[in-house]
Amino acid sequence: TWGIICLIQHFRKQHSNIAKKTDERLIKPSDYTVEVSGIPKNMTHDSLREFFARQLGKDSKADPSFIEKITPSFHIIKLVQLSETLKSLMKKKRMVQLHHKKGINLPNGLPNEGQINMTIPKVMTEIS
Repeated sequence: TWGIICLIQHFRKQHSNIAKKTDERLIKPSDYTVEVSGIPKNMTHDSLREFFARQLGKDSKADPSFIEKITPSFHIIKLVQLSETLKSLMKKKRMVQLHHKKGINLPNGLPNEGQINMTIPKVMTEIS
């Protein structure tokens, strides 16, 4: 029984060493991927490339290959929340207009059309 346990431990250690050596030899995108947040919306790929070139002390014109690819991504959760907020505001606006058209008083807690009209552009600005 002890012999089998020792043999299993030996194979386990060999497997672990092989896995480490293989990982060291394989180059994956995640080995060189950097995630950056808070980038100004008006920044272009070229200006972003030049910014990182300066930070790394490189000349992006002489060696443009040091940054292989720039892939923008977005916080989709925030966009979905803003879209839902806009959808809700538009629904409230239609309800307010319908109440106004029929001469019915607005239910408590429902903002008036002016308040809704002031809020919609703010949400749309955040979306864009």
